[in-house]
Amino acid sequence: GRYFASLTFVPLFWRTARSRKIDLVVLYGVPTNGWQTVLLAKFLKIPVIFRAIDIAHLLRETKFQSLVELAERYIYRNVDHISAHNEALKNYCVSLGASINNVSIDFPSVDLARFKPHPRDKELASSLGIHSGQKVVLFRGTLYRFSGLELFIELFADYLRRNSDTCLLIVGSGEAEAVIRKAITKHDLEKQVIMRPFVSYDELVRHICLADVSVNTFIPSLVTHCVLPGRVLQSMACGIPVVSTPLQGMMNYSQGSDTVVYRNLDPSFVEAVVNLLADTT
Repeated sequence: GRYFASLTFVPLFWRTARSRKIDLVVLYGVPTNGWQTVLLAKFLKIPVIFRAIDIAHLLRETKFQSLVELAERYIYRNVDHISAHNEALKNYCVSLGASINNVSIDFPSVDLARFKPHPRDKELASSLGIHSGQKVVLFRGTLYRFSGLELFIELFADYLRRNSDTCLLIVGSGEAEAVIRKAITKHDLEKQVIMRPFVSYDELVRHICLADVSVNTFIPSLVTHCVLPGRVLQSMACGIPVVSTPLQGMMNYSQGSDTVVYRNLDPSFVEAVVNLLADTT
């Protein structure tokens, strides 16, 4: 569907732009509709602002990786302005040819009316197999190959076996799911590591507020330094402490806050999680 859409989008945009007399385009896509939008908008003399939120060609493994990177370069060099969500991503856009004068950093806002502290939903906890009084460590979001969860499970397994009053809740799915399930089985943790698929946006805050500690286990690399994980922002808004690997973009965003503890994905990461679980304040 994505490949087909990259072609059908061209006449769709052309008809829409001309019939609606569009004055400005705010663009999020890269391979599916990005370069096509920029090319047609230049012809129609419509300015384009690109909102950069990730590195498209590194986000997923694909045989078209080099073509996606070409699309990135074309977009960065030809849009009128780039709005990046952190400094690391701004620097990346400039390294691929964007004019530094045309790139701004605009942190995303958080829906504080929706994402705010709530008491634990006991009915939801019970339906997920979380026992009364059990401590909950949460990871939620897409299970990318660089999510690092299988490594965290390896590190956290011994503590979980010794502490039946603690569980790990994983809400999401993705390409690393099979590897993560294999790590769970290897350490015989099926009763303490709970995996559930994505939930609706309306249900998200109820799941986040089940947690005592939220984790962001992304393996540091170019692609993860440039992302700004929504799970961390939303956990912060809900008053849930977060332990995260040291990612440049995330550290830039959370300056001045003590809600996020940064640790490498090694025994010190688990130590930080355990310390927060024990800290009732």
